[in-house]
Amino acid sequence: MSNINLKSLRVFSVVARHLNFRLAAEELHVTRGAVAQQIRQLEDDLGIKLFNRLPRGLSLTTKAEEYYAVIRQAFEMIDKATRSISTTANRVVVTMTPTMAAKWLLPRLNDFEEQYPNIDLQIVTSDNLTDFDSEGVDVAIRYGNPDSEKSLVTEHLINLSLLAVCSPAYAKKHYAEYAVDDTFSNYCVKNLETFFIHRLVQDNHRYWDSWLQSMKVPKAERVLVFNQTSLAIDAAMNGQGITMVEKILVMDHLKRGERVTMWEHSNVENQGYYLAYEQQEKPMHASVVAVLEWLRSSLIKSIEA
Repeated sequence: MSNINLKSLRVFSVVARHLNFRLAAEELHVTRGAVAQQIRQLEDDLGIKLFNRLPRGLSLTTKAEEYYAVIRQAFEMIDKATRSISTTANRVVVTMTPTMAAKWLLPRLNDFEEQYPNIDLQIVTSDNLTDFDSEGVDVAIRYGNPDSEKSLVTEHLINLSLLAVCSPAYAKKHYAEYAVDDTFSNYCVKNLETFFIHRLVQDNHRYWDSWLQSMKVPKAERVLVFNQTSLAIDAAMNGQGITMVEKILVMDHLKRGERVTMWEHSNVENQGYYLAYEQQEKPMHASVVAVLEWLRSSLIKSIEA
């Protein structure tokens, strides 16, 4: 038992946090089978069962809950000690969703590097709010309703706005009656029932489903569903249909004329983008302060443009 593999403990810690092999595998950048193998090996080494396999996920056994509390604390201590002696004092780790990184951050990275050439910005993509201590993250950008964790500071920045967008070619083919001089003005669709006549595109947020239901509009006949928002955006851009997406993720496409906005649902109730970071007992490092200021400014500026 004294020869427990540190890698297995790390895998156990991530699985215990997610209570899901698939999500743990995505975070660790390994296969689901590799995660399961590490857990089986750790269970054999410890001689105990760590997880109850449920129809929709996992739960920790009683002994595993006690073990996880200690293991988590140990990894937090190791990570904090490592960061405290690290020579990369200007490294700032920011986490956001993969689509946010691809569609919003990447086009703005040159601006950040010009303003802060000495800051080593590290990006971690995840659909889940990060465990800041165990993963060494400094700042998170998320949307929705912030979790009320006492250890985190959350700053609401902008309200969530949804746009129904499609490619200019798709609009011209299916919505020619809305064209003016062979072009389309934004928010041109007034009769909302026209949307479910043609193919709709959505991701796992299923904005179309919830919106059509709330508007008491019949369910769409044809819906193309992707598990990633960026794929839904790209599908609409390539003429596959109309997608309902967060405005901030397609602003750059709109400016370049790659999209037509057919309709807008502004200020979705109790939803928005926010920053999250840990409560600090001592002054925050200057590099983290600079990144926070840049993110605040850039997020607000991009939605107002």
